[in-house]
Amino acid sequence: MRSPYHFCAGDVTRNIDGLLKNESEAYLFMNPRDMNDLGLENRDLVEVTSRCGRIKIKVKMSESIPPGIVATRFHFESTLVNRLTPPEFDPESLTPNYKDIPVNIRKLAE
Repeated sequence: MRSPYHFCAGDVTRNIDGLLKNESEAYLFMNPRDMNDLGLENRDLVEVTSRCGRIKIKVKMSESIPPGIVATRFHFESTLVNRLTPPEFDPESLTPNYKDIPVNIRKLAE
């Protein structure tokens, strides 16, 4: 999920104060219904786990995310979303499977 304020991995844009004022950290965007089902509120810290790895990230409510789907940005070193990505490639496009990764989400105590 691309950010309008950061380019590629964010190596350069994360060093620009004006852009960081608009978006200074990564969030896991979730549908309000899913957040409610998990007892989550905006900015709660969660652990996202796939069969390949785990990350810790804060959640943010988004009406534009369909129920059952989560999304995040890849521009922030602090989350390293690629830890969740399986090593298998799509057989048709021969690209990594970045978009269809089953995950579990649990709230962490802050």
